[in-house]
Amino acid sequence: MSAAQRIEKIITHLEPHLDEFVAIYLARNFGQHVWLNIKKAIIETKNGSVKLIRRIVWLIIGIGEGPFDEHGPGKNNELCSADLIAQHLGIERHPKVSLLLKKIRTGDRTGKYTLLDLGQCVRMLNHIGWKPARIEKWLKVFLDCYFDEQTFVKNIQHETPADSIEFPVSNPKFRDLISRGIFFQQWRTETKKGKNEITFDQLTDQLKKKLATLSKQSPSKLFDLLECCTLIAAHHPDDQQIAYEWVVEIFTAYADYQHDFLSACDIIKQIKTKVIKPHPDCKPWEIIQVLGIDRRTNETGNRCLAAAAKFLYQNLDVLVIQQPSGNVQILILRNHRYSLLPMITRAIRLEEIIAGYLITDDTDLTYDHLASSGRISYADNWYLPINDQGQGWALLNGSLTMPKMPPTSIFFDRIMEILYKMVLTDNHKESWNEYVNGRIPEFN
Repeated sequence: MSAAQRIEKIITHLEPHLDEFVAIYLARNFGQHVWLNIKKAIIETKNGSVKLIRRIVWLIIGIGEGPFDEHGPGKNNELCSADLIAQHLGIERHPKVSLLLKKIRTGDRTGKYTLLDLGQCVRMLNHIGWKPARIEKWLKVFLDCYFDEQTFVKNIQHETPADSIEFPVSNPKFRDLISRGIFFQQWRTETKKGKNEITFDQLTDQLKKKLATLSKQSPSKLFDLLECCTLIAAHHPDDQQIAYEWVVEIFTAYADYQHDFLSACDIIKQIKTKVIKPHPDCKPWEIIQVLGIDRRTNETGNRCLAAAAKFLYQNLDVLVIQQPSGNVQILILRNHRYSLLPMITRAIRLEEIIAGYLITDDTDLTYDHLASSGRISYADNWYLPINDQGQGWALLNGSLTMPKMPPTSIFFDRIMEILYKMVLTDNHKESWNEYVNGRIPEFN
């Protein structure tokens, strides 16, 4: 391991995920011999579309294609940024670190979190506008308890749960604060004063149901809201206000998120899906459903549109969202439709190049190049992320982590027109070459 270096700033992407926060926690608590001043280093977020200039006083996590960016070239797709920090420090086999990493890795690589687990909680706190330093402080309350010597790893790993302080998630004295709704009812009573009680109750009824679902599960993962709060309560038995203040932050964030989600549902209900049949006698499962939301409909920039669309249209295949800024995201919502994206990507990037009058003798319009992952020259405002299976699931002209990406030059109606055509076009070189030859002469 190289000599220790002094760190002034921890750099990560906008709206960091749980894995970045855990990576930062591990660096601060286990890496002081590697990174001097790491305890005092401030967190600073950077736009994901900006190429980072490396500075010796920065520790860069989850961004910039450095050693602690899981998205960087040559990285193992199964790891997250917390894995990379743990491996660098040689603590990845520490029982508590290993258990925590296993949980985080699953959520980070799939984007799917379990009911009210820490990953989902961090997402909600980001959604309501919390700054990274505030989220880090909130998470630290739990992580300090988790790494405390009193927390028995053998019981966390489900060998013999004991009704004891040492394994608090099975101790009714502390578990009941959440499972019996004591904290929830206290928060609900205090919070809805001065609000429209009917509306507030509607927003929080779903949370009540989710907490009830958690309470029926046996103590297990230690990483959902109930287990985390129980552990905090057990470590502060004489001051339950600590656990209460910790958990009600999520209650409040959930209510705010639910408000935005219901507003998004109202927006989605205004729009009809486009039903595309590959051929007249196609089977129901061959039908492709597409939904496009333009900036006039999405004038508030609601961030819950994708979740609302999935909720209202369970058979929706492709969702296109135009932000108030003009940026556009094309999302493939069902796994078996990922094969639609390469041709969509090629055609959109080609259209961007045409719109920018960037076609020259050197412009690469080949089948493979235009469907390359990441960004390509001449159409670098369209980013194609790749999942663990090497498949693209979205084409992004800006995103939450790339908010300063220049908006596309393509009119929204033209994007939809291209998409309707491409979902019916075979993903073959011959089909692509035919499309290009028919498209480019209009601009020659």
